[in-house]
Amino acid sequence: MSEQITSRNVPAWVLEQDKQLFKKLNDENLDLFLYHDVLLPVLNLQLEVEELAREEFNFVHKTIIQLIHGRINTIASLAHFMGLAESAINEKLTELYGLGFIEQHDDTVWQLTEIGTKNVFSDNPVRHVNRSLRICASSEQLLPSNAYRSKFIRTTELTEKNLSWVMLAEENQAIDLSHLKSIEFMTVTDKSHYNIPDEVQRIVEINDYEAGFQKTKLLITGDHSKNSNTEPSKAWIQFRDQFLELPLQKVPKLVSTIKWKQEKIFESIKRTLGSHNVDIGESIQQDQYGVIYAKVSSASVAWLSRKDESYLPNLIRCRTRSYGGRPFYRLYDGKRDVLNGHSLVLDISELDYGIISAANAMRELYLLVDGFFSTPYTERRTRDIQTYLKRKLASNERENYLELAQKFQLKEAIDWINGLGRRNEFE
Repeated sequence: MSEQITSRNVPAWVLEQDKQLFKKLNDENLDLFLYHDVLLPVLNLQLEVEELAREEFNFVHKTIIQLIHGRINTIASLAHFMGLAESAINEKLTELYGLGFIEQHDDTVWQLTEIGTKNVFSDNPVRHVNRSLRICASSEQLLPSNAYRSKFIRTTELTEKNLSWVMLAEENQAIDLSHLKSIEFMTVTDKSHYNIPDEVQRIVEINDYEAGFQKTKLLITGDHSKNSNTEPSKAWIQFRDQFLELPLQKVPKLVSTIKWKQEKIFESIKRTLGSHNVDIGESIQQDQYGVIYAKVSSASVAWLSRKDESYLPNLIRCRTRSYGGRPFYRLYDGKRDVLNGHSLVLDISELDYGIISAANAMRELYLLVDGFFSTPYTERRTRDIQTYLKRKLASNERENYLELAQKFQLKEAIDWINGLGRRNEFE
């Protein structure tokens, strides 16, 4: 069942970037393995780039460049052909020299530079200017434009405060920048995405760089609903509403800056679940991708019927032997999220057989209802959920579902069966 996160059920306290995250997960039907603050190693490159200016050429500049290209290349000859005083020609030559278009061959003769030659047949000035670009030192990818809205922290300026409650991504020892040549083939849209002005045509030279870090979010995702041995399928770095997808083999290795952090998170999870009469004993553990797993040995009906940041009740969200379940992205102790960016998968396979049977049965009902509401309204053979369930289920099946829904206080399921559910429940 897809985790349909919408503005209707995203809590008000969720930051805007979290809303973008949930939307992306919903669009791609993925679950979070890890969602954590990370200090991303970044190179701030100082570049000399070639740009095609938006404004048209100064007429006098253009004429002088074309004349020099035609070997009319002294002050006297230029003044003669253009009908201007030599002092005026000398002033314009100084301007062109400052732009890097010409250079002196000897005391009297001027010649075009490489960039000056490119301007002979161009309607707009082609010039070399200095620009800065940032790349991820782990994946060697250009950072999107929103990355430039975050502070770049030089390596020499890192403090203990910067390292508090974050994970540090390791950078590559050797970084290949040859792919930056692809800038000359980028579309206007691509350039805008990477904070590259449309005027930039190519990179001439990398003059210098600074090594540092930026605080951002790392996402590792996969689909937990199919089985219990899920491998991650995608990873992103998030900069506000922009996501930089990383090949899984280039996901940076994470180094926790607080060694006792895992133990503290485990204790907080056990304490928070315990406050809801959910016992996980000592079963809690964490895999290599940051997903936390725990087996529930006992749980109250009240907690099983709750919805924690999802439209799915916990009874259905938890894992059983028959279903992979959905991770919990957040777990609040009343003040803060104790998961701190990790995902939690709870397994209720060891609970009473009646609870497991109810979980598996109600999951089938939710899948059936999800299929109904996922069908465009104009394409539905029946327009209301009660009629749909009557067509799909025998009367004794509906009665069994109703009994389970009442037992576990699943109000929306009761409404669906009784015909009280809103037409656009999931839309």
